[in-house]
Amino acid sequence: MEFIKFYTSSHAAFQSSANTRLVMLLEWWSGTECTIFTDPRAYLKYGKENAIVVLNHKFEIDFLCGWSLSERFGLLGGSKVLAKKELAYVPIIGWMWYFTEMVFCSRKWEQDRKTVAASLQHLRDYPEKYFFLIHCEGTRFTEKKHEISMQVARAKGLPRLKHHLLPRTKGFAITVRSLRNVGKEECPRQHSWV
Repeated sequence: MEFIKFYTSSHAAFQSSANTRLVMLLEWWSGTECTIFTDPRAYLKYGKENAIVVLNHKFEIDFLCGWSLSERFGLLGGSKVLAKKELAYVPIIGWMWYFTEMVFCSRKWEQDRKTVAASLQHLRDYPEKYFFLIHCEGTRFTEKKHEISMQVARAKGLPRLKHHLLPRTKGFAITVRSLRNVGKEECPRQHSWV
C-alpha cells in the first residue's frame, strides 16, 4: 500500500510540474482569463474534497481551463479527465495521462460501460484529492455537430441550444454513480465558471 501511495504521489507531482507550464501558457501567453462564479460558501470547500467539474467543450484547449481551476486549488497534480482513448497515444502528454490514471473512453457505450466504470471505481481509492473534469457534450462544438445535435433535440422535444450541443448524459451519469460519496464527506458539488 505504501508503494502505491508513493507511486501516485510521485506521478501527481510530475503531472503538476508539467501541467503548470501549460496553464501558464494559457493564462500568460494567450491572455485567457478563467473566472469562477460560485456560491461563496461552496468556494471554501474547493480543493479540500473531491469534485466532479463539468465543462463545455468548444475549443481544442478547453481542458486547460479545467487545469487552471485545478491549479488554483492545489489539485493540478491530481486532476483527472474523461478523454477519448486516442489521446492516450499522443506523445508525452497522452503517455503522461495514461500513467496518471486518466479515464479513457472509446465513445462506444457498450464498450465504455464496463471500462469507464472500472476506471472510475479505481479512482474511489485514489489517495490524493482531485477534480474530475468532464465535458458535458462529449465532443468539441462544430457547426455540423450542432446541426445534428439540434435535429436530435427536435426529435426528442428538447429546447434548441444556440451555443452548445446536447449534453451526453451516459458518461456523466456513470461518473456520478461511480464517484458519489468517495471518502469522508465528499459529494459532487456544482461548479459554475466561465
